[in-house]
Amino acid sequence: MKDGLPQTPSAPKSEKKLLDRELILFLWQALADMFGSFVPQHGSRPDPRNVWAAALAGLTREQIQRGLQNCADSNREHAPSAPVFRHMCMQKTSDELMTQGVNLLPAKVVTKDQRQKNREYARALIENRGHPDFEKIMKQKHKEIFG
Repeated sequence: MKDGLPQTPSAPKSEKKLLDRELILFLWQALADMFGSFVPQHGSRPDPRNVWAAALAGLTREQIQRGLQNCADSNREHAPSAPVFRHMCMQKTSDELMTQGVNLLPAKVVTKDQRQKNREYARALIENRGHPDFEKIMKQKHKEIFG
């Protein structure tokens, strides 16, 4: 007994290693760049022990990058939840599937042209972030890119 409380055996250590600080910061910045609503919902600086770090424990940098690629290709308007993002990290990207000759169509078919437009728009978001006329610039970019 310690402090009058019975000792309980400590929980077994998780086999999965939490994401390192550099990787969680990389992920946070990428999600903030892709989804403007991410920072207001989750904060500008991640807590390395938070739900996201725990949900993504054990993943490699390559898997995180795969998840970000799948996220970009999904045409989502909002960031996925941590468990959904983990699933995206574990799935092959559409480019990997095409390279392997697997003919699987997602629920919403995203053409190579649409992916390119999405990437171009994401680059514009990153380049213009913080500009005083951000909304006006992005509306114009949206018209230019998507018609």
